[in-house]
Amino acid sequence: YSYMGVNIIKIGVSELFMNQQFFVEMQQLTLQGIKLVAVFFADKLLDLSLIPKMQTAGFYGAMIDTQQKGHALVELQAMPELIKFIEMCKQHNLISGLAGSLGLQHLTSLIALNPDFIGMRGGVCDAGSRILSLSQKKVEAVNALLLKYNSDIGFGSQSPATSLQI
Repeated sequence: YSYMGVNIIKIGVSELFMNQQFFVEMQQLTLQGIKLVAVFFADKLLDLSLIPKMQTAGFYGAMIDTQQKGHALVELQAMPELIKFIEMCKQHNLISGLAGSLGLQHLTSLIALNPDFIGMRGGVCDAGSRILSLSQKKVEAVNALLLKYNSDIGFGSQSPATSLQI
């Protein structure tokens, strides 16, 4: 199902998520086949108690991203919190994603957490700027790191343990 040509709709976690009626309305969308991903902001306190409600409403997934760019996700959230987030998503049948001013230097530790995807934009752009062109060299470096990781854990190049979202 594609809504207006969009396959997945990301919704930032806000005060709307505190209202049960919001989840009833979101369930009406998910029952139509619309894939919803909730975006928690690393710059704020993560309310992981929302994850079971997302599952009940039929959300496709959840991710953590930075609202204010400039600080990397790993500077704003401790690894145990990221692990807890990913585990809760898995327990509630939601895909999990991590993003937020990430660069190649962050990938090894984040891949090991086994999220379903890792989002990078600035980290694969010229001069690390989200508004500049993609850097083929950086994209190739990320690809090589993912292939090496998958090979090291026995997946080869056929089934990536983690996918990259740009």
